[in-house]
Amino acid sequence: NIFPAEDGNKYVSIIQKDSSLESSVYLVMALLVPSVAMSWSRWNSDAPSDKIILQAVESMNTRPIKDGAWNTFMAAGRSGLLAIDEDSEEFREELKERTEVHPDIFNVYKASGASAGGLKRISEAKVGFTDCIHHLLKATRLLTYS
Repeated sequence: NIFPAEDGNKYVSIIQKDSSLESSVYLVMALLVPSVAMSWSRWNSDAPSDKIILQAVESMNTRPIKDGAWNTFMAAGRSGLLAIDEDSEEFREELKERTEVHPDIFNVYKASGASAGGLKRISEAKVGFTDCIHHLLKATRLLTYS
């Protein structure tokens, strides 16, 4: 282990998040990765430990994501698509208009206009690929190291 967890806070700042939530978000991220680009959100550090904030947008090619295309997702016991973006003045947990809460960000993605092609790519993804991505996300703890 080249970067042990007990020494990690000496080298980088760590955002404290609920470990079971963090693990479940990494699993959903691994499931979505065939058709969804995801990114860190500056609001994740402002959110309480029982909520994880990230950006995501459907992307099934290698072209760069345009500014303003990203959506801000909140993963928690009740997950949703937030009304804020990275340029907002302050963090608010207000949901985007005409959206609902769901049990996880996978269902938020489906309800927020996932394309048939995107859902097909997710369903056709190999189990080994998804498992590999899940292990990489858990090992790097992308959402808690800033």
